Amino acid sequence: MTRTSRLSRMFRLRGRGFVLLALTAATTALFPLVPSVAGHAGHAGHAGHAGHAGHAAPAPHLHSPLGQAAPPGAHHHGAPPASALGPAAPIGDPESPAPVVDLARSGWTATAGDEETAAEEGRAHLALDGNPSTFWHSKWSNGPASLPHSITIDMHRTAVVSGLTYQPRPTDIPNGRIGAYSIATSTDGLTFGAPVATGTWKDDGFVKSATFARPETARFVRLTATSEAGGRGPWSSAAELHLSGPANPAAHGAWGRTISFPLVPVATAVLPNNKLLAWSAFATDGFGGSNGYTQTAIMDLTTGEITRRRVDNTGHDMFCPGTAVLKDGRVLVTGGSNDRRASIYDPVTNEWTSTTGMNIPRGYQAMTLLSNGDAFVLGGSWNGGIGGKDGEVWSAASGTWRRLPGVPVKTTMTDDPAGPYRADNHQWLHAISGGRVLHLGPSKQLNWISTRGDGSITPAGTRADSTDAMNGNAVAYDIGKLLTLGGATAYEKAPATNRAYTVDLNGGKKPISARTGDMSHARAFSNSVVMPDGKVAVFGGQFTPVPFSDDRSVLTPEIWDPATGRFTPMASMAVPRNYHSVANLLPDGRIFTGGGGLCGGCTTNHPNGAIFTPPYLLNPDGTERTRPRLISTIPTRTAHGARLPVRTDTAIASFALVRAGAATHSTDNDQRRVPLTYRQTGTHAYELAIPTDPGVALPGTYMLFALDMRGVPSKAALLTLN
Repeated sequence: MTRTSRLSRMFRLRGRGFVLLALTAATTALFPLVPSVAGHAGHAGHAGHAGHAGHAAPAPHLHSPLGQAAPPGAHHHGAPPASALGPAAPIGDPESPAPVVDLARSGWTATAGDEETAAEEGRAHLALDGNPSTFWHSKWSNGPASLPHSITIDMHRTAVVSGLTYQPRPTDIPNGRIGAYSIATSTDGLTFGAPVATGTWKDDGFVKSATFARPETARFVRLTATSEAGGRGPWSSAAELHLSGPANPAAHGAWGRTISFPLVPVATAVLPNNKLLAWSAFATDGFGGSNGYTQTAIMDLTTGEITRRRVDNTGHDMFCPGTAVLKDGRVLVTGGSNDRRASIYDPVTNEWTSTTGMNIPRGYQAMTLLSNGDAFVLGGSWNGGIGGKDGEVWSAASGTWRRLPGVPVKTTMTDDPAGPYRADNHQWLHAISGGRVLHLGPSKQLNWISTRGDGSITPAGTRADSTDAMNGNAVAYDIGKLLTLGGATAYEKAPATNRAYTVDLNGGKKPISARTGDMSHARAFSNSVVMPDGKVAVFGGQFTPVPFSDDRSVLTPEIWDPATGRFTPMASMAVPRNYHSVANLLPDGRIFTGGGGLCGGCTTNHPNGAIFTPPYLLNPDGTERTRPRLISTIPTRTAHGARLPVRTDTAIASFALVRAGAATHSTDNDQRRVPLTYRQTGTHAYELAIPTDPGVALPGTYMLFALDMRGVPSKAALLTLN
């Protein structure tokens, strides 16, 4: 049974009134789902609409283990044990696969038992070319070759291999999707042993995987197709093939178990009380209309408890909003399904309140906090009418909005074929001093924006040789330095790019953009997170962005190192994270990823999350490295320009502030990393210099990390810089 088929079966079970809760290091159990969470239990594949308009839904509690990576053999994919689902799985793809990482394909070649060369270009090497639009196809012209068909990968070196990933051909024509398969390995290309994996893949365009019964030392790996998934004919095809090997936690990180959520987390925000706020729409698993209420959940990062709550006192369906973490740690949410509304969540009181509605109705708009504590919003033609979504500013002092007629949205849009409806969505904004903002994407054109008075906008060049990159993202990894990743020239159904660029604001009036190393995989709808050491992790996405689809998913995260400009593959994800997914750095230095879908009865809803433990926290055997500790009491509030005394339990190489993020639709304009200067005042005693400029360190909630001489971060102290 493939990992994909296990996930599909998981969601069918969920539709019958069950959720999955990881309970121990080695088991995953099924528990009845109370109706207030599941809604209309029994509607296959659909969690229903929890509660009814005008009535607050109960607040159920879910407990999920947090923080620790799953040990070898533990469930990290959220599937129930085989005994709960019926017969044992076929050869390979065990119910408890060990973490894996993609093997580099440089120098690989492929041959096939037969291939189409007359009527189309369908040679075997196309399954290794990195382009999912090209594919190997078995011979079909002038009389098709009969099943079985095989394709053999020659790595031209010996490696330990433990799995294979299969990307079916593009979904416009499904012919040749592999159904029943077997996989065998060889060291010499002549003698292949008994199959190391067998099974049957579903007839859809999603990425498939097969985990071997045991790791194999091999040079050659042969995939043999014995049936066509849809029974359409004696054909086989493959757009891309990847091989994976056992992951080294110290090099590739590790994943914890899948955490069940009572909703699809489409938007998330890290709170100053060590909790994670998440919400979906008026429904836990779908959206539509302007319903005036929102399903929310809060995960306590200390206990793992997840509490669901329906918010209807603000009259705001907060699906597809703009978000900003305010200077006092509250979260401002604007527009979306109720396109003029604006709401504020206060983590101190655990209450939602309304603030003045925007002048311009919006959905899919971008927001950022400004250096003075106000908030700037731009774009958002997904809702409230198409076009004219010019800039406006929310005042923290008065709670009212001010139009910026000098900041027209038109000059910031991409050249999307759908026009403004898509072209002004999900903009990348980076606030600096004096109420100014750099607009650096997703359009290839960069712009300086001033929010003073009526506002103004000035061209700031292009992002080097980048095209438009809708549904990519940008991350501030150092002071005045940003990394942009992925995206596509159109919102959907256009090839994504694997390119990444740096944008440096420290060289004068014009930002300096340069292409850095490419990602191993093209991605749109991915999420990126800056880590305490200045590296950037990217998760999920698709080769070709298609909303509400897991077709052509990228399951391999990557980490970019600013010192080398290179990306390194990490341990593979178990669940695709595409449209409507999120990622956030957590105060313990790990990273939460979750969500995807929100399409009602579809099979691509992912009401769950998982926590990734980066390599800097792990030993090669998967145990946690000894971490430095902040042993002095860190104040919960501090001011710009302050000198902050800190004591630790060991020698420290660096300190960094990382601003708490608020993520939705691949965009998180709130996160930024601010490395701190310091002086040593004694043994393991330091005085940190908090930046004086609120344009360098925006007001708001920060995580303070200390990193030791090995680059291992402490658990963060949470503080508000205001």
